[in-house]
Amino acid sequence: VVANRTPGCGIVDVAFRPAPRTSWSKPLHKSTGRAQLHSLPTGGRGHTQTVAGISRNILQRQSRSGTMQAQETRKSTDDGQGHRWLLLRHGQTNHNAEGRIQGSTDASRLTEAGEVQARKVGEFVARLDIDQVYVSPLTRAQQTLQLVQSVGKPLVKATVIPDLREVDLHEWEGMLKADIKEKYPEIYEKWRGANAKEFQLASGRYPIRDLYERARGVWATLLNNAWEKLDEEEAISGATERRVQTLVTGHNGINQAMLCAAAGLDEDSFRQYEFPNCGICEVVWNPGEARARRWRWLYPEQSPWTEIGNGDGCISEPSEGSCAAEGRVGRPVMQRWSSELSGL
Repeated sequence: VVANRTPGCGIVDVAFRPAPRTSWSKPLHKSTGRAQLHSLPTGGRGHTQTVAGISRNILQRQSRSGTMQAQETRKSTDDGQGHRWLLLRHGQTNHNAEGRIQGSTDASRLTEAGEVQARKVGEFVARLDIDQVYVSPLTRAQQTLQLVQSVGKPLVKATVIPDLREVDLHEWEGMLKADIKEKYPEIYEKWRGANAKEFQLASGRYPIRDLYERARGVWATLLNNAWEKLDEEEAISGATERRVQTLVTGHNGINQAMLCAAAGLDEDSFRQYEFPNCGICEVVWNPGEARARRWRWLYPEQSPWTEIGNGDGCISEPSEGSCAAEGRVGRPVMQRWSSELSGL
């Protein structure tokens, strides 16, 4: 701080910038050798942070700094600018292969096939410029990320977000799907997507409702972190618009919920957009905007962009082949992947 010396009484005006969210460092695991990660304390199952709350904070920052036009200058355009979120599912696990419910337990590990899938998607990711990396706390996701990194250029240090774990299925976790279907046929049908919002376990819990609430909280954290990073870049270089790519390594259920939350869809959309093992969905969502702009399947096959204009995940004016005309964008692609889907 540099100040002029003044005689007598003087006033010095000092402005402090809030420090970014702190994180703690997790050392290398002795047995697995997984890469060092950072973890954000996002609150576990009690997470209550919302996108709306983050948007209010962003608007307050814009107002205080006199940059109310920043949101417009940061909008993504057809030239490839904007913040792109790459939602990656882990590779096949032994529980996937057995038809066993994993949920948010951490007992399963990648199979040899899952390791091959992870290395293959790693070759694809290596062609991209990744700015930030987030990962679930569960081993199967971290194994996948480690293998992705092993075949390409080194990625930035990954940040663990506890709420990126898979859907909490409580008393079902560890059970075979065939046994659940036989014991709880009506509940199982809801779990498979028939009125998913009303899917309730015998213990009284509503896993899909909880999952979607958690997904909205994860987006709030991600968008807030992206805004803080953008603030830092502006302060250093004055840049206000560039293409940013963030890799988020998670699971089938949480990735579905995040995609639907980005498009403004509710719990009844569950199972509409299932991820194959090591499948990637790309979402364009800029900090400061209430909803994502567009999305597409990126890997293993690339689909056309779907514009998110009216909150239902469909383009505003349906045309032949659009999601409004065929049901949902992505379904034709997903049908080709159906043999690869391994559940949760």
